[in-house]
Amino acid sequence: MYPVLLTIGPLVISSLGLFLSLAFLSAVFIAWRLAKLYDVKEEKILDVAMVTFGGGFLGARLYAVIFNWEAFGSFEKILFVQRYPGLSFWGGLIGGALAFWLFTRALKLQFWQVADFAVVGVLLGLVFGNIGCFLGGCGYGVVSGLPVALPVVGLIGKRLPVSLIESLVFLWLFFSLFKQVVKFHFAGKITAVFLIWLGIV
Repeated sequence: MYPVLLTIGPLVISSLGLFLSLAFLSAVFIAWRLAKLYDVKEEKILDVAMVTFGGGFLGARLYAVIFNWEAFGSFEKILFVQRYPGLSFWGGLIGGALAFWLFTRALKLQFWQVADFAVVGVLLGLVFGNIGCFLGGCGYGVVSGLPVALPVVGLIGKRLPVSLIESLVFLWLFFSLFKQVVKFHFAGKITAVFLIWLGIV
């Protein structure tokens, strides 16, 4: 894997950090563009994106801390993410979804309508996020003899590159749902399809 992309003096640019940034920016960009089709004010979408990101980050950290308390155990380790890393995808999903729901209600936006084009942006974000996870050395699968299996540092045997496989699935799903979200559909349909596929993947 390739966890560190570049080191400039004390500055270290990690693969995961860079691709998570790309994931956030790409997700917001897609949601912002699609908001125009739904006559939703762009400023509101950007506000929702920032609040959702904050809720997702907080949820991801809390989930990781609660279920790995023995690895943290002090407020210093909980607060300083850079020094003591640890985030959970499912915690981020729960925290982000809760913040998204509360803030769309506060702004008097139609929740399911906004959710439908927001999840399309999230899908593109998941593509970049999984690539970053792969380069960072996480998201590896079971030992396999398949041609696509790759060696993982610190582990015996070649492993399935689950993160890359997920990235390809999410990329296909992104293009598929993007075509549907720009056409007439019942509110919530795109979100439902997204959640079903997320459960499968």
